[in-house]
Amino acid sequence: MEHQNDIRLVLNGREVAVKDVKATTTLLDFLRLEQRLTGTKEGCAEGDCGACTVLVGRLQDGALRFETVNACIRFLASLNGCHVITVEHLSGPKGRLHPVQQAMVDYHGSQCGFCTPGFVMSLYALWMQTPQPTEAQVETAVQGNLCRCTGYEPIVKAALAVNQYGTPANDYLNTERTALTAQLEAIQPRTRVVTGPEDDRAILPLDVADLAEVLAENPKATIVAGSTDVGLWVTKFMKPISPVVFVSHLEELKAIELTDEALTIGAGVTYTESEAAIREAFPHLVEYWDRIAGWQVRNMGTIGGNIANGSPIGDTPPVLIALGAEVTLQKKDGARGGSEAGLVPGLVQQCGLGCLGAFGCGGHAAERDAGAADDPALHRDTDPCGDRRDVFVAAFGNLVAGTAGCVRGKRNADALDEFAGAAVLFSVVDKEGLERQGPDGSALAQSDLGPERDQHRGRVTDRRPVGDIAADGAHVAHLPA
Repeated sequence: MEHQNDIRLVLNGREVAVKDVKATTTLLDFLRLEQRLTGTKEGCAEGDCGACTVLVGRLQDGALRFETVNACIRFLASLNGCHVITVEHLSGPKGRLHPVQQAMVDYHGSQCGFCTPGFVMSLYALWMQTPQPTEAQVETAVQGNLCRCTGYEPIVKAALAVNQYGTPANDYLNTERTALTAQLEAIQPRTRVVTGPEDDRAILPLDVADLAEVLAENPKATIVAGSTDVGLWVTKFMKPISPVVFVSHLEELKAIELTDEALTIGAGVTYTESEAAIREAFPHLVEYWDRIAGWQVRNMGTIGGNIANGSPIGDTPPVLIALGAEVTLQKKDGARGGSEAGLVPGLVQQCGLGCLGAFGCGGHAAERDAGAADDPALHRDTDPCGDRRDVFVAAFGNLVAGTAGCVRGKRNADALDEFAGAAVLFSVVDKEGLERQGPDGSALAQSDLGPERDQHRGRVTDRRPVGDIAADGAHVAHLPA
């Protein structure tokens, strides 16, 4: 079978083909060391400070969509068929400063300047999406950008004023969108991509069927979606992860379906991509969703990966456990799901969801999962991670709250007791934010919630461990409207 052996992308409008790309080569290193585009900075090397922010454009459902990413933890190989925009490519009419850059100058939004290119790129993305943003929208857009000397007030003022200097309609990404779309369509892969040396191999399956074949051939591969976690394995721990199977380009993993019964989210769906469905199905979770990491990380990180990497500080497992979430797994010879693959809190604590560990950790899963619970419904043979060829195709069905606004878990009391103290849920209020109900169905007064309640923005938050709320296995939590 013939494979494509190079990574093809468009960089600042110019088509680039890079041969023998190592799986662990970051976009930042490629830009700074190989392309000498040093406007993109390295600050933290872990996706926190935003100094490395760039825009990445990808064809999705035939449309060209741009979003901010952290170049320091985004692997170059994952960008096959994409368009990368760096700060060097921004310009205004007749070579003048871009409207975002000019606003930053006029409103004194830069002091030492190290963080400025990252701020400019985040504000550029915001301006393209929302030309006249509110202050809250600006603050959300720069959540993933840190400034240590200028202070945020002049930066926010600059962001609010950008539209005075020009409109997105005249920007290159809009005036040339048809040509850029055609350019990207021409470099989309027609077959599997395999590149890099044997000890640092990158594999990009053509589709989900090919993904199953790849994982059957490489059962100990590290599967990487957004690289918001695995990226740090490389930049901070220098951990070998070859072979790496990249999946963020697979449209089949990005399905979202909302019905009266359930919200079903594909494992490759990012936080940003899921936000509209979350907003519709669970409006009470919107504020929490906006507090997960920063904009760049939400554009990269996937819900499936957040579950599967087994992180003790994962953002979504507590929510999904409270919602009684279930998981559908698929591998080469079939699929399974429903209650047998539900999110069992005890297993989240002990082994990162057992066989779901395949999504984020590949062959390294057993090191973390040695203490996994013996649950035949979730484990196969003697392998604590089950069959590592499992692939998330559709995840987290049955996420819709009950008609009374209360979400009732289906997990057993023993598992919940084991999970006590390992996670914190968010509240015990119903859709109207009025009636509060205890495990036995009786109403809870505000005074019953204990001394550690949080009155932030008028919402009552119960900070007791989940086991204290749900020891009977019937009631998990009420989520705020």
